[in-house]
Parts: sequence; C-alpha cells; structure tokens
Amino acid sequence: MRTKTINLYQFHELSDEAKAQALKWLNEAYEYTWFGEDLDSIKAFCDLFNVKVEDYEIGFWSRASYIKTNATNDNFRGFTLKQALALVDTDLTGYCLDYDLTQAFYNSFKVSGDAKGAFDDALHEAIKSIEKNIEWSYSDEALIEWSECNEFEFLASGKKA
Repeated sequence: MRTKTINLYQFHELSDEAKAQALKWLNEAYEYTWFGEDLDSIKAFCDLFNVKVEDYEIGFWSRASYIKTNATNDNFRGFTLKQALALVDTDLTGYCLDYDLTQAFYNSFKVSGDAKGAFDDALHEAIKSIEKNIEWSYSDEALIEWSECNEFEFLASGKKA
C-alpha cells in the first residue's frame, strides 16, 4: 500500500490560470435554481387580479421569454390608484420578484391609468428581472461567491477535487 498526498485549494488560493479553469467548471456545474420561486411570485401577482397563467417560457437561454395569461380588461375594471399603491407593500410570496412586480405595476398604472396595461408592463418587467438575475448568477463574481460559500476545493490546476 502507498499513501499519496494531494494538496487542495479554495478558489482564492489558486493561480490566475487555475482560477480560469475553476471558473469554467463552476459555470458548467451551476444551475439556476430560482425558477420555482420566480413562477410562484408571478402566479401570486396574477391571483391578485383573478388572472391565471396559461403558458410561459422564462430563462436565460429561452428563444423568447413570455408569460401568457387569461387577463382581460374585465379583471381590472374599477381598479384605483389607491389600490395599486397598497399593492406595493404586499408580500405575495416573500421572494424578491414580488417587489419588482408590484412596484412595476404601480409605476406604470400611476402614469397611464391603464390597469391592464400596467399588469402587462409588470409581467414584462418581471421577465427582465429574472433574466438579469440569471445573467448575474452566471457572472464570475457570483460563481466565485457560490464556490466560497460551499467551500469547494480544487486541485492546483483548477480542476474540481
């Protein structure tokens, strides 16, 4: 029997070349895991107006991100600016997208007075927020943070141990 010693490194201890290799692995290994929460926020927002999500495609690699609902002008008839303002502080699911949706709705409704249009604008803003979050999640900064939080260890070459 023989014993072999292998040195293991955290990301910040690697050489620049090894960091590049580690980032490549991190980028391939990471999977955006917030789609469930994203969709829950969108559905909770739609529920405020008795609207159902009928179809959707959201994602960084989607050909065309969209959210299809059964919303009509009837869902928003009689909706007031005071009601819209009250939504801004509404905690729909506890997820950060809640705020993006309600704030975008309020901002659009305040300017246009068109609740259906504000609803559509809010969904559009939600898609943009999700795509920005996905893009950030795959940034070097986020991947390094993920590596450090999970105490990943690497060989001197930057390959995952």
